[in-house]
Amino acid sequence: MEYNHHCFGICAASGILSLPSMQDNLNLILNTLLQILSVLPPREQAHFFSADIESKFRFSLNHAWADSTLKKYHGVIKDFHSFCDKEHVPSCNHLPANEHLLCAFAASHVGSVAGDTVQSHMAALKAWHIYNNAS
Repeated sequence: MEYNHHCFGICAASGILSLPSMQDNLNLILNTLLQILSVLPPREQAHFFSADIESKFRFSLNHAWADSTLKKYHGVIKDFHSFCDKEHVPSCNHLPANEHLLCAFAASHVGSVAGDTVQSHMAALKAWHIYNNAS
């Protein structure tokens, strides 16, 4: 199955990991955000900010994580989608993921990875939710 999810600007297409250039990364993130916004119901916003602030905000989010962190987080997000597919979780429930789904994903690693690794996985999924304003 092919994914084009909002994964910090790193996408898994047919399971192939590739790290795009910074410009490719920015373009991908912008296009993905536009796609997401086009299908989401309108949300109430407390305040609309100037284009300059919005631009700085997007820039900050796009550069908030080191490349090595993005690579690790991408792997976790890809694993999370695979887990969801294996468990027949509808894609619309992947993001935002509810507490039960996150606990099930964490529990699926019992006996195969250390507790610190599971905590790292949860940090990756939390960052993914924050990045996508899906809490």
